[in-house]
Amino acid sequence: MKIVFLLLGCASSLYGSQGQTPWNRETAQGFPVYDGKLEITEGFGAYLDFCLRPNTKNFDNGGGTHDYNSEFLKIYKGVTNIVYDPFQRTQANNEQVLEEVAKHDFDTSTSNSVLNVIDLQEKRLEHIALSCAALKDSGIAYFKVWQGNGSHVAERKEDSYQSNRPAAAYQAEVEAIFGQGNVVVDSQRHMLIAYKNRGCLTLN
Repeated sequence: MKIVFLLLGCASSLYGSQGQTPWNRETAQGFPVYDGKLEITEGFGAYLDFCLRPNTKNFDNGGGTHDYNSEFLKIYKGVTNIVYDPFQRTQANNEQVLEEVAKHDFDTSTSNSVLNVIDLQEKRLEHIALSCAALKDSGIAYFKVWQGNGSHVAERKEDSYQSNRPAAAYQAEVEAIFGQGNVVVDSQRHMLIAYKNRGCLTLN
């Protein structure tokens, strides 16, 4: 019960209502770093749904090319955001970030609309495991999922994949790394919240 209260308290404290924070220009009004940048910062709304606290360090797993979200988190929430992305960041950047991951001292880790675009379970588990490895003991990982059309029927194109599955569909995979009883589904905000209470489980 305590966990659910904490989860629902994050976005509701900002907007006074439950449900996913909309990712649009109206939501961005009043924030300090968005003028002319919102179109290429589509994920910023997700950070309003996460319980990221001031003076903490976040591992942004699959955070893309741009640093606007990091600017937002620093200015608005006082969070240091470190981005890892094997496809959209340089090898030098990613190697440096992995050195930080090896310290296991991140307070939180975030994954925005990544699980739903990875078609192979093995690769999804690797992504989840990296998010877990970055965390300190008792750290929290947030996995935001875009469910597409919600049909559960995957769409494959030449250069993309979309699972069209909701966040709950990935609970067992996140539990495979974080352990059963350590993962909560927030269906209203389309995400899973995983607590690093017993380390990171390894896969056989």
